[in-house]
Amino acid sequence: MSDRPPSPLPRALLGEIAEISSDAIVCIDIDQRIVFFNQGAERIFGWTAEEILGRDLGLLLPSNVRSVHADHVKRFAQGPEHARLMGQRSAISGMRKSGEEFPAEASIAKVAHDGGVVLAVALRDTSDRVRAEREQNFLVRAGVQLASSLEVRATCAHAARLAAGELGAWCAVYLVDTAGSARLEACDHARADGRALLQTLPHTVSAAGAGILGGGGGGAARLLDALPPALASQSADTLLGEAPQSVLIAPLLARGSVSGALVLGAAGGAGFDGDAVFLAQELAGRAAIAIDNARLYEAARRAVLGRDEIMSIVSHDIGTAISAILISAKALGSRPEGDAGPDLVENIRRAARQVGRLVSDLLDAERLERGSLSVRPESTPLSEIVTRACEMVDAPASERSVAIAVLADSAPEFVHADADRVVQILSNILGNAVKYSPDGGRVELSVTETDGQVRFSVTDAGPGIAAEHLTRLFEPFWKGPDDGTGGAGLGLAIARGLVRAHGGDIEAESTIGDGATVRFTLPAAE
Repeated sequence: MSDRPPSPLPRALLGEIAEISSDAIVCIDIDQRIVFFNQGAERIFGWTAEEILGRDLGLLLPSNVRSVHADHVKRFAQGPEHARLMGQRSAISGMRKSGEEFPAEASIAKVAHDGGVVLAVALRDTSDRVRAEREQNFLVRAGVQLASSLEVRATCAHAARLAAGELGAWCAVYLVDTAGSARLEACDHARADGRALLQTLPHTVSAAGAGILGGGGGGAARLLDALPPALASQSADTLLGEAPQSVLIAPLLARGSVSGALVLGAAGGAGFDGDAVFLAQELAGRAAIAIDNARLYEAARRAVLGRDEIMSIVSHDIGTAISAILISAKALGSRPEGDAGPDLVENIRRAARQVGRLVSDLLDAERLERGSLSVRPESTPLSEIVTRACEMVDAPASERSVAIAVLADSAPEFVHADADRVVQILSNILGNAVKYSPDGGRVELSVTETDGQVRFSVTDAGPGIAAEHLTRLFEPFWKGPDDGTGGAGLGLAIARGLVRAHGGDIEAESTIGDGATVRFTLPAAE
């Protein structure tokens, strides 16, 4: 192998190499006229070599920097340096034939040619890299802001602000509730027309509308030419004008389910490019996880508060019952021998039953949570079940003169169910109805048969239940905000678990000031 250095490459070969380079290579003479323009330059700038050769270098630069750049090039040509990077003090930009500016990095060198000097500039379009860095910085900033709060509303507000500031003219965040409807949780705008439009968006959307918002398929973002029908209104159409409004819907997908959507509107007649769709989908994914975490935190916090409240209620109820037992036992002990005192004995029995029921409810609640609440259905006389359930609530009903009316003329003779468990279901529901009925009121129990199902309906004349609380009525340990009646809040939750264990359904309806009705079904006996 020879130690002799390789011969220099011929100029023609160097020219061919420069010609096929993917970077732009542009050569200018001392007057800054373009004398060489390779294929990379044609691709980046959009000019052909035939169009640009002999023309001023300024055509490839934004107009606001042309004179400054020309002075820098002139000083370099006259100075001692042979090569240097351009843009060391500030970022440089190029300008395509279309007028679009783009970020770039470049270096410049002097090349001797025909007794003179030619300046060669190697330039690389960094648009993709700058865009990727900007997107990464946006997502990092989004992650920090979304994680800064464990409150659902604040997290939604962060998501709306980020989207409106970076991706569109306005953003609305809708969350789907347990009933399937969508609620406007937060909104933000980057322009005045966005603010005006947001004022027209509905605060609640039906279940069908929520399906439109979240129906992207696999959590994919969707582009629309107009607002979805669920959100559109005449005033919104007026604000948008005749030009089609580009709307981007990015579902909030976390743990395999859609919890809502980011709805973004483009500025004016502009649209969303592929980068904006990608960022919206990434932002929606991060927002969905943050919102889900905030909901889990709020649920855990409610559970801890609920546990403390339940412990207080249970302690109070058990303490009251034990006090009654101790007082009655002490009174019995002070009576002459042979004087049993039937009233005191009954007090002890009632208190013991109260403790026993509370303990039983707590055990059933624990089984319900584990999914091990079991039933043993068999053909059972319906009248026997109804009689036993009414007897269990007879004492509290009599104390307040609440009448229990049973309407069972069209009821079947038998029901296919676990008798003891159905008595428990009915007594829990009847006990609740008696508890909330006014003194001297009336509770109505209706039993009918329809399509092989026995339908039970318990109606009271109490104060009623607000619509926003109906969805929580059957939750374990849940009690209304103004409930001062005592109890652990387990009766209806256990009733729902037992009804479902039988293969039946249970529901409630109510109007404030007009009482409440709880209905459930069980299989009829063959």
